Amino acid sequence: MIRPAPELYFHTMEQTAQRLTKEGLTDWKEVQPLLLNV
Repeated sequence: MIRPAPELYFHTMEQTAQRLTKEGLTDWKEVQPLLLNV
C-alpha cells in the first residue's frame, strides 16, 4: 500500500475544507484548527 506524501494529504484536506466552507456546510474558522492538527 502506497502512502501519500504528507504535503499531498494536507493539500487534499485543505481543498476539502475549502469546498465545505464554500458550500456553507461548515465554518472555515472551525476547520483551520483541524488542518493545523494534522
